Amino acid sequence: MSGARLLAAATLTLAIAAARASAAPPAAPPALYAAGQAAAGEGAYTASCAVCHGTRLEGGAGPPLAGEAYATRTAQEHARVGDVFATVARLMPLNAPASLGPDRSVEIMAYLLQRNGYPAAQTPLTYDGALRSAAAMTSYGGTAP
Repeated sequence: MSGARLLAAATLTLAIAAARASAAPPAAPPALYAAGQAAAGEGAYTASCAVCHGTRLEGGAGPPLAGEAYATRTAQEHARVGDVFATVARLMPLNAPASLGPDRSVEIMAYLLQRNGYPAAQTPLTYDGALRSAAAMTSYGGTAP
């Protein structure tokens, strides 16, 4: 392969990689949870998560779970809703992993989605649905700091 062709191929490869890395989430976030789940999740979050992640999800001993810093981190990690949910359900809270139970885990995930600007749906989020969700996890504005 000639030097010019090799350079062109390398440039194309880098351009494709850059485009994939900087791909923005969809303009409209998907509706994944029911409003009642997010309301219940606020209380569960306050009781089980706020001590580390802050009352406004701004972070503290644990990382932020909403806002610009959160969006940057989840974009760098290519995080999906299912990834975040698996962490909530299986690893949190840090002092008692997997102690939230399926319903509270789903409610907390619904609250995180709501605070990151995801709209409510008519149908509730399920444990399996959350775990399998391939939707990008980011912040769409919401009510986070």
